[in-house]
Amino acid sequence: MSIIDLRRRCRRCIAVSVAFAMVAAAPLILASGCGRVSPRAADDDEPTDDRPELVRRYDILRNRNPIESEPVRETLSDGWRRARFTFRGQNRRVLTAELVTPPATAGDGPGAMAVAVYLLRAVETPDVALEVARGLQPLRVAVLSFSPESSAGSASANEKRETLERDRLAALDARFALDALAAFPEIDRGRIVVIGASQGAAPACIVGGVDPHVNGVVSIVGGGDIAATMRERFAADPGERAAEIKSALKRIDPRAYLPFLGPRPILFVQAERDTTPRPHVESLIAAATSNKHVVWLDEEHRFPFDRAAPAVREWLRTQLGW
Repeated sequence: MSIIDLRRRCRRCIAVSVAFAMVAAAPLILASGCGRVSPRAADDDEPTDDRPELVRRYDILRNRNPIESEPVRETLSDGWRRARFTFRGQNRRVLTAELVTPPATAGDGPGAMAVAVYLLRAVETPDVALEVARGLQPLRVAVLSFSPESSAGSASANEKRETLERDRLAALDARFALDALAAFPEIDRGRIVVIGASQGAAPACIVGGVDPHVNGVVSIVGGGDIAATMRERFAADPGERAAEIKSALKRIDPRAYLPFLGPRPILFVQAERDTTPRPHVESLIAAATSNKHVVWLDEEHRFPFDRAAPAVREWLRTQLGW
């Protein structure tokens, strides 16, 4: 065999070996490219697990004094009390919060009341915190509310993406708001639930999954598969912008956070005649791995809190001992 023939054989052997190695390594390359292999197509609506980053930020920011202004307190004609204050949220944004507490009783003292954090949306009435607090009576539960200042109705793709980013980071805003309750000694900051309705349900689930100090979560007319549920919100945007918005939607999908509730309880209050597709609702409920409770009401998507209040009160009594 000539030297030329030997070289040709060696080249063929090397080519075959390289091809075999590339085929064998293909699954590993695919897996390492995305962190996990999804059986669905590349444009699927699977949630993005952004919890490690939020937990990292939470650990850095907790136990600070974010209050920006002294609370302005007032007592309403029926004895209910309301205090408004501003605080610094994530990215140093100034947010307005409201704390509603039940009428004073002889038994009131330091740590006498638990607190429910209600995540407000722009479409809700200014007195929704008072409505929620009254709905939770006769339990001694104060209601803390603040708004992520959503502008999701805007036609601007940039504003939509920024709004979704604020919703994702609502966990940090909630932590700042809870730290600001140090100014209210009557509140027991060891007894905390988070309540969110409609679009506020997703941030509520995120808060519960990120903040281990939250005792439980109430999700009212929420849904999973956020990217699919809200696809019409970005369908008219150019392809590049639509992809960015969809990526942001996947990062606030509550299904990625609910497994981290662990044994802490969650209550799902759902509407039988909701416009949210039933499979999306069921996927959200399925994401909670344990201690979940589901109540179905004969309602449409929007209904006053007092329709859900009896179920929420019973859940607070039986699951948290309030």
